[in-house]
Amino acid sequence: MSGFFKPESDKFYPLYQNPAQKLVEMTKLLEKMLYVDLEQKKRIAREIGALEDQANDDRDKITAEIATSFVTPFERDDMFSLAQAIERAIGLIDNAAELLIMIQFDDVEYLPSKVTRQMNLIRSSADAIYEAMLDLKHVTKLEKFWGIVRDNEHQADHFRRSMLTKLYTREEDPIRLFKVKEIIELLEEIIDGLLHIAHVVEIIALQEQ
Repeated sequence: MSGFFKPESDKFYPLYQNPAQKLVEMTKLLEKMLYVDLEQKKRIAREIGALEDQANDDRDKITAEIATSFVTPFERDDMFSLAQAIERAIGLIDNAAELLIMIQFDDVEYLPSKVTRQMNLIRSSADAIYEAMLDLKHVTKLEKFWGIVRDNEHQADHFRRSMLTKLYTREEDPIRLFKVKEIIELLEEIIDGLLHIAHVVEIIALQEQ
């Protein structure tokens, strides 16, 4: 909101911190889920699903607060977009957890080593987003956070292309190829979802300058 009058309300900021914190927790669980047996995967998937349910409650609180408040710290559409972007990234993590159960992936030794690096980038981006939400009140000073997320996405895209090239040229088992490809692609979707959050924050910052 531009002009000489810019209303702010501190009550909104913690509402975004809550789902962002769950986002961090879910990325840690997903990383762990990749490298355990199927029974442990099922237990971790339930934990991830419970966190998604809690994050949905957080989103509902944000939506209700925006709808019922006379003034908001940023444009209402932007605040809705930010809540939706966080929700989408959380949903992508839950989707990945469900896929690991559905395809019954238990061949940990066949995961490309760069999957670990891909997960490290996901965790780094989630951490950066959480740090940004902690300082959302100073949104115009958060350039370093969305810069981290953007750089991570570029690296992850390179890893994805490299892994898929090796997978298609070296993997002879079509079932295993399908499973590993699905994991690589889903992790890339999560990276893209985290980048979308950073883009929304960047747009808000540009409008608030």
